[in-house]
Amino acid sequence: MNYFQMSSLDPIAANFSDQFNLNISQGSLFNFCVELYKKLDPWENWMVKILITQNLLHADETGANVIADKLWLHTMCNPNGCNLGY
Repeated sequence: MNYFQMSSLDPIAANFSDQFNLNISQGSLFNFCVELYKKLDPWENWMVKILITQNLLHADETGANVIADKLWLHTMCNPNGCNLGY
């Protein structure tokens, strides 16, 4: 949720507390995000290999300013899957 909505971890911890009565620290949430990122890496590599072999592939890039630096977000997708990267 924090990456999708670009929010800090404090409101997310409060959300878990309010909705599920679970008190999770910001540090734990951060560690969960890092662990998920590592676990999704093989899937991302697999998805890129699948997408680049397809007959139909949509690709796009969009620039975003992040702390005064230009960051390029890349998208590859078709009806079989999607990959977002930078």
